[in-house]
Amino acid sequence: MDSGQATPVTIVVCVKRRLEGAPSCGGRGSRGIITALRADLDRHGTSAAFQEVPCLGRCAIGPNLRLKGGRFFTGMTEARVGEVRDALMAARATPAIPAGHDRTRESPEAAPPPHQEAGGNPS
Repeated sequence: MDSGQATPVTIVVCVKRRLEGAPSCGGRGSRGIITALRADLDRHGTSAAFQEVPCLGRCAIGPNLRLKGGRFFTGMTEARVGEVRDALMAARATPAIPAGHDRTRESPEAAPPPHQEAGGNPS
């Protein structure tokens, strides 16, 4: 396992299976990629939390996964898990996000309108 105060990183993986013939991450082996990635991380003395989700919205180019609040990977294969490990290690090397900061908001569109305060009342 990691030593020290490593920044925790969650790997979000689409595991959706669709009807035969329709593109889906689950149908293209995303659970096998999770298994391969866990084994790779273990071999390198590290780990990550995994969050399985029903869709990341890019079915045609899956399997898809992303580092929560960070890099997105499309067309993943078991042979490419080293890319994810390298990105995970780089993400851990960055300073921790302060408590209370919403790391999931990556674009201005995701933020509430500027005229809206926390209580929901317009200013």
